[in-house]
Amino acid sequence: LIIFGLIYATKDKAISRQFIGVYLISTWFLLLVAHRYLPTRLSAAVFAAHTQIPTIFIGTPLRTKKLSEWADAQKNIGVNILGIVTISKTEDPIDTLPILGEMNQLEELIEQHHIQQIILTETRQSTTFVQFIVEICHRLGVRILISNPWEDYIQQPMQVVNDGTYTFFTFKDEPLQNPLNRLLKRLLDLAVAIPVCLFFLPLLALTVKIAQSIQSPGPLLYKQSRTGAEKRRFIIYKFRTMHIQNQADEGKQATKADARIFPFGSFLRRTSLDEFPQFLNVIIGSMSTVGPRPHLIQHDEEFSRYIDIYRNRHHAKPGITGMAQYKGFRGEIHSPIEIKNRVEYDLQYIYNWSIWLDMGIIIKTFSSIIMPPKSAY
Repeated sequence: LIIFGLIYATKDKAISRQFIGVYLISTWFLLLVAHRYLPTRLSAAVFAAHTQIPTIFIGTPLRTKKLSEWADAQKNIGVNILGIVTISKTEDPIDTLPILGEMNQLEELIEQHHIQQIILTETRQSTTFVQFIVEICHRLGVRILISNPWEDYIQQPMQVVNDGTYTFFTFKDEPLQNPLNRLLKRLLDLAVAIPVCLFFLPLLALTVKIAQSIQSPGPLLYKQSRTGAEKRRFIIYKFRTMHIQNQADEGKQATKADARIFPFGSFLRRTSLDEFPQFLNVIIGSMSTVGPRPHLIQHDEEFSRYIDIYRNRHHAKPGITGMAQYKGFRGEIHSPIEIKNRVEYDLQYIYNWSIWLDMGIIIKTFSSIIMPPKSAY
């Protein structure tokens, strides 16, 4: 893109700017389509029915459900997951995979379904339990994959380190600890924030000010202290959406039909346009375009009591939008499970960051401004 940008900026008559522009746009579109559909089409052609690997899970339906996304992806590379051999009679089955039987039927099921691979999702029963399954696999020539159970305890992704004949687990590296990745993220932030602040924010600010002067005279912006990266405090900017007499309550969680919010302020909240002054925070460097949303300081204290790893969100700059919002978790928080889900997505973002993930979340967020979700108000 940099090279083509330089070519486009030159005055060389031998190179058509129109051609370069059309080429970039069409190639980008074709690559996106190819990336989305071509691997699946090729896999379907390569892995015919007779070349697929019949596979079963051994464990509880609840534990297996956590691997459902991974299981779906395996279909594209010839792994045919038939169902679950359960070790718990009390758990309900999951929609995506049937329960084939119980542990005392394992050998019979392997023979009946011609199983070539077993994925053991539960290793905490006993050493004898694991040895029993491994012995059956060795005797019948079945491959075995053993799921790592430790992430359930520490709620953080891990990676394997091999040192000689010894194997260790350690926490997965955070991509944004790499200086090059931080530079790429900063460049993307500026590439988004500078045009917004130059061309869109002034007109929006003028429109908001006019509406405020009619419906609720007072200051244009609302400023509040929040916790940023590495627990550093910063001032966040938002368009004021509440009446001036309620400005002290602006930080309190709003609800539907909240009397403190004037009509145009409700529109700003529903479309997330009240967040646009935070692009100034992005240019300053206290925020990023994408990252964990900065909560109220009192909410930070409250939520950290529910979730031990809550403070790990502060390992990255807070964002105007984030993966939790991309997944639909926004608006009023009604229960601890809701904040738990948001934190899990925030940490998933930190541990799996990529420049493409940021771009996807940005595109999804701008589309949600046009069509706000039901949870927005």
